[in-house]
Amino acid sequence: MICSKKENNTHIHRIAICKEYQRMNIGNNLIRTLENRIGSGEKITLKVKKFNFVAIKFYKKNGFIIYGEEDCNYLYEKTVGDEIDKKGTCNECAS
Repeated sequence: MICSKKENNTHIHRIAICKEYQRMNIGNNLIRTLENRIGSGEKITLKVKKFNFVAIKFYKKNGFIIYGEEDCNYLYEKTVGDEIDKKGTCNECAS
């Protein structure tokens, strides 16, 4: 994983997992580790090629949402701590 940080935003430039190690939760664990390191309220952003359906599914599953488009990329973001739990409610709103 290659990232850069500017103020309260961490941008993921690249995540790469060798084919034989994919589908072993390594990518999910990298995202969780990054979230734990940067802390609640911080943003994570990234770009995904519009035709990269595997990456799109991965990032959606990890709570990222599209906030824009640029050329042939979708722009994704996630605010750490704003995850939706399995019941569909925001963690901040759950009692």
